[in-house]
Amino acid sequence: MIFTADTAGTGGEQEMTKYEKISVLARETAKRISANREEWIRYLDVASRLYKYPFEDQILIYAQRPDATACASLEMWNEKMFCWVNRGAKGIALLDGESERPRLRYVFDVTDVHKARKIGRDPFIWHLREEHKEAVLAGLEHIYGSTNDSLSFESRIYEIAAGIAEDFYEEAVDEVIDAAANSFLEDLDGDAVSVRFREMLVQSVSYIVLKRCGCDMTEFADGLTFDYIHEFNTLRTLSVLGSSTSELCKPMLVQIGRTIARYNRETARKQIPSREPLPTNNQKERQVPEHESDIRKERGLSHSQPDTGGGERNFDEIRSAAKELSEKTQEGDLHGTSSERRTDETLSENTGTGRGEIRDIDREISRFTGRDGSHEAERSVEVDQRDEHGLSAGGGDHSEGADLPVTESRGDGFLSEPSDRSGGNTLSEAELETYEPPADSPYRQMDLFSLMSEQIGNVAVAQVERPAEQSFLGTIATEHIEEILRTGGGKSNSRKRIYFKYHAGNTPKEMEDFLRKEYGKTGKGFLFGEEQISVWFDENGMSAAHGTSALEHTELHLSWSAVESVIRGQMEAGTYIDSNEAYLADSFVRNELADMLFFYYRDSVGSFPEELGLHGFDYPKDHAEIAEMLSYEDDVRMIVEQMDRTLQKEAAGEIQYRFRLAKDPKELRDDIAELLEDKVDYPLPDKVHVITEDFITADEIDYTLTRGSGFEHGDFRIYDYFHKEYERIYARLNNDFKINNWIHAKVDLNVRLTDREYPNSPIYYTHHSHPLTTDFWSNGLISQGRDGENPYALLTLAGKQKTRGFGFSGKIGIDLTPFEGLTISAVAAPTYYLYKSKDWDTKFDLYDMEGNIYPNSSTTNLREDRNDNNSLTFQLYANYNKAFGQHALNLMVGYEDYAFNWENEGAWRNNYVLSSYPYLNLGPEDQQYNNGSAGHNAYRSYFGRLMYSYANRYLLQVNVRSDGSSRFAKGHRWGTFPSASAGWVVTEEPWLKDNKVLNFLKLRASIGQLGNERIGSEFPYQASMEFSNGYLANKTTGIADPTQIAFQSTYAFENITWETTTTYGIGVDANFFNNRLRFNGDWYYKKTKDMLLVMNFPNYTGYNAPEQNAGKMSTKGWEVTLAWNDHINDFNYGASFNLSDYRSKMGYLGNLRKFSGNYITEEGSHYQEWYLYKNKGIFLNDEALYDANGKKVAVQGNEVAGCIQFEDIDGDGKITADKDRVYCGNSLPELQFGASFWANYKGFDFNLSLQGVGHWLKYVSDIMVRPLEWGWGQVPEVLVNNHWSPYNTDEENAKMRFPMASWAHQGQLYGSNDFWLYNAAYMRIKNITLGYTIPQNITKNFYVNGLRLYVSVNDLPAFNLGSGGIDGWDPEQGIDKDFLTTSLIFGVKVTF
Repeated sequence: MIFTADTAGTGGEQEMTKYEKISVLARETAKRISANREEWIRYLDVASRLYKYPFEDQILIYAQRPDATACASLEMWNEKMFCWVNRGAKGIALLDGESERPRLRYVFDVTDVHKARKIGRDPFIWHLREEHKEAVLAGLEHIYGSTNDSLSFESRIYEIAAGIAEDFYEEAVDEVIDAAANSFLEDLDGDAVSVRFREMLVQSVSYIVLKRCGCDMTEFADGLTFDYIHEFNTLRTLSVLGSSTSELCKPMLVQIGRTIARYNRETARKQIPSREPLPTNNQKERQVPEHESDIRKERGLSHSQPDTGGGERNFDEIRSAAKELSEKTQEGDLHGTSSERRTDETLSENTGTGRGEIRDIDREISRFTGRDGSHEAERSVEVDQRDEHGLSAGGGDHSEGADLPVTESRGDGFLSEPSDRSGGNTLSEAELETYEPPADSPYRQMDLFSLMSEQIGNVAVAQVERPAEQSFLGTIATEHIEEILRTGGGKSNSRKRIYFKYHAGNTPKEMEDFLRKEYGKTGKGFLFGEEQISVWFDENGMSAAHGTSALEHTELHLSWSAVESVIRGQMEAGTYIDSNEAYLADSFVRNELADMLFFYYRDSVGSFPEELGLHGFDYPKDHAEIAEMLSYEDDVRMIVEQMDRTLQKEAAGEIQYRFRLAKDPKELRDDIAELLEDKVDYPLPDKVHVITEDFITADEIDYTLTRGSGFEHGDFRIYDYFHKEYERIYARLNNDFKINNWIHAKVDLNVRLTDREYPNSPIYYTHHSHPLTTDFWSNGLISQGRDGENPYALLTLAGKQKTRGFGFSGKIGIDLTPFEGLTISAVAAPTYYLYKSKDWDTKFDLYDMEGNIYPNSSTTNLREDRNDNNSLTFQLYANYNKAFGQHALNLMVGYEDYAFNWENEGAWRNNYVLSSYPYLNLGPEDQQYNNGSAGHNAYRSYFGRLMYSYANRYLLQVNVRSDGSSRFAKGHRWGTFPSASAGWVVTEEPWLKDNKVLNFLKLRASIGQLGNERIGSEFPYQASMEFSNGYLANKTTGIADPTQIAFQSTYAFENITWETTTTYGIGVDANFFNNRLRFNGDWYYKKTKDMLLVMNFPNYTGYNAPEQNAGKMSTKGWEVTLAWNDHINDFNYGASFNLSDYRSKMGYLGNLRKFSGNYITEEGSHYQEWYLYKNKGIFLNDEALYDANGKKVAVQGNEVAGCIQFEDIDGDGKITADKDRVYCGNSLPELQFGASFWANYKGFDFNLSLQGVGHWLKYVSDIMVRPLEWGWGQVPEVLVNNHWSPYNTDEENAKMRFPMASWAHQGQLYGSNDFWLYNAAYMRIKNITLGYTIPQNITKNFYVNGLRLYVSVNDLPAFNLGSGGIDGWDPEQGIDKDFLTTSLIFGVKVTF
């Protein structure tokens, strides 16, 4: 077989090494077996025979020798089986991922070898017979649980295999989702990917097990359809599926083989009256029991003569005999270990002293199982010049594999055999079958594939000995470790101390010692999305793991040397601390040292040195003076000298310490002396993001309990908790319980506590503040700003808001499976949330330049709010699945009940005299206010679903649900909403199947109804009362007197009910050109009726207008997606593009015209259509305010030259809102699009994604362009030299983009008019990422499994595709939103 690769641009062949050829072969084979169901099944047939080989090896054996049945390395055949590889045999090349350089290793099928005379052995190959079935089932049920004994043996085997996959698919589904990029799975959500992976894993595992057991596969053909295999069309996704399948099959099939071997031994023992001594190899050949097959007899081969027919070999015979052959028996079984040899060595050279002897069985087993602690490492032959020209001295170049007559020819066609193979015992079939490799075996698989943890496949067998729940431990991302270390130690202001130590120039060793003491023994818990990571610090370094404990199952450990290296790297890269915090670090450390020095002399020594000039009676003053002295070098030297004298006196016994401080005096002296050291400068950015702790770890709790009241820094940390700006504690209990084989339960409970404190926000003022007004004067006093408004004062002096929240939610469920196919589930899900807030506004003083207090409007006020709500959801549903022939049926019925209650209250007092006591009872009684409200709602539902498919070709789904809501009155609460969908997979038709161009075609259609009851108030069918100020007629005076009264304020219609939306949809999915080109298209039409609207109502009734079912609306929309994935040699690339659009039109609204700002909603309009004045340009001069007859043109108010002229639509000479505004277009975005591009080449990867809108009428917010806001002196930059001015000529003003810059004429400039309406079409690059993954054969030298360097840019400024926009104003940015930011990230991802 010749492997070539086309050279891009030339179309010719490029010379490659064999390693590169085999690598290409692996990729091409992976692509081929995922193309369709038939290819996948052919691969699974091979995998069923070679189930102990990993997926990566299986596909290469499948590619080179699809008829292979039992494979092993040369050394295994020679040294364990005493078989010799036939002259001219072609080795099967496999990739050796463990070697430092690219290498191949070779294995040979059993048909490529012949047994040595007298001592040669056949591999034990089990095959299931009728008498084995009972024992096999008993062994499997002991491990995996009982099965339905009313079913056939084959069905029970299927049940166990499917159950294994069902139990473990969640462990690997995240890997599939992570690997989905560039595959057909990429555009699916997580649930859809999970469904596909589970179905493929269940079917693949079941198929391999059934096939290996020799079951009739036609019985299961309907359930083993492999519908989604074509979607696993990338190397990464297929690798996860294939590796998961092989890992899960292996323990089950190993157990079956062991059971059969045990059964055969016991049967043979019963047939032998007395135990005869084992014959030696010199006496006779090993005898094969009658019930075991001799593979050569079945193939018509003799023991003494190998099949040397080459191409004459009957491979059909080999394939037919494959069912009777074994697979590789583990890495050390038939795969075995190999010794390093030169290609020109003979066998006799390799089997020198000691090699010719048959080792003692116990030593052999211990050698492989590690009982004596030793292991012979497997080594592979390097791919060098010798590999390229065969493995024998005169072998030449063989394209199909290595020519491996390792020894010299004897002339009779045989390979030379060892001169002495007598003595000792060989491994029995059972011993060989039960062999397992050592846990520390250096053997690994090829690097092309990402593997699941080896633990996944072995957990099922291990459950017998350890039934406790197993966890899959993922890799902790390096970026998470860096973020965690950036938070510092467990003490307050730890980051400042750490920075100061580095700034002082401490060596790495000195920093290791400091960090060890700074962190002490402490733990931290963080949340990265849904990923929980706990860390623990102690004298040994940092331990980390997923979950709530870092010590129970440690996944990563860093020594203090490694921790120091990471932090030093952050310092040098400028990612540890920002300039503001670094600036504060110096003063903080000096104050901290001053504090310790003060208490050292006052409490421990008992007096201060005279040179310090302190007496220790006034702490704040003395402390401040010490801190001041620590700022001057001469004073620092003096303090160090005084400490040296004090320490000498203490050592000489002249003084005795009265108290021992936590800080060692010698360390305190050294820390103070460190202030004199030359400083090392590090890069200091303007801002560094530092994450906060999210939860208390189990390790911290355990440490606290074991230490009692002596918890290190415990009181400090608890105190610190209540003073941090934001704290969150999160606890979760999530457990699955298997009560018996048909009852499973799940409990998922979580509790959240939040505590947040933040200042009043001055963001509004950033839109109109200007740099000419200072925040504070040079003497430190806060300035009056502009007319008493100072954003800096608001941020720092105007008080704070505090919020605290407690939340609880949970889900408790139970699943019953009374018989196959039926599952009954019950779920209860309660929630409770309590929230309280305290908004404390404090009065502050502002000062003018002379230092006089400037009056401002600030007052001291307090408002407290309480909100709590709770809900309870209960579900009960049953699901039934049944497959018969080519028919598949799924039925589901269910019930749901939901109730929600809420209540809130608020109280506040204003104009406090005292600004330091935020308590309601201390405020003025004449300034107290309160409010409150409460409510509840509930619904109840019954629902059902029927799904049917025939041959995966014709698909039908019917749904119906009936919902009742408390929002409606009795008799009107219930609504019934049916839906149906159908699909036709055209490519499953015989006349289109296996089409070379069209690989997949599915047509879809659907119709359905949905109800909406969450509209309007909670009880819109009920009239409401109000209790408030009103007037009652006074018969005596004839004048209405003000008073508090209760009255009906709202009228109500009792017959209102559900709003209903009916949706019609059609769609098509198609794949072309070997699934490289994908197309998806959808069109839909939605029609909503009975919309609840507040309709016009006669004023004379005295009531507010009620809600009623009167509105109609329709929406039409479509969406298309086009994607292409392909590769050119090692260059893989892909692109996808999607485009969608929709329009919503209002139907009958009962003559209602609903205004909302600049929008209108009425019959015939778009939903929230722009409704504005039409502009006629800018009044260039005073003459333009009059027509040709000297009459003033229609104006809105006091327009002058430079204002915007509005069009008089009704011609009445006035501009009025109700008659002169017109429709101006849809306010919602139209033609939304997105695209992504990716490529990778030999370790390099590139990704680009973008999104945008093709048409979007946006209104320029006045605050973005309005000058002189509130009379302040700011003018937006976009107006500079681009607005009407009285100093310009008419010709110059005619060229200006904007009207006059004025605060006085806002209504005539920024009122509702289309002058400010523009097309905000845009395109934004959401992400660009460029990365490089360093080859694994390099990183393995540093014990790193994977190392990827990357740079990523997110949210670049948008490209303006429309017209009339404002430069610099982002279309996605509003004045009420956070500013959009562009981020540039340099990252390193390390996998251990």
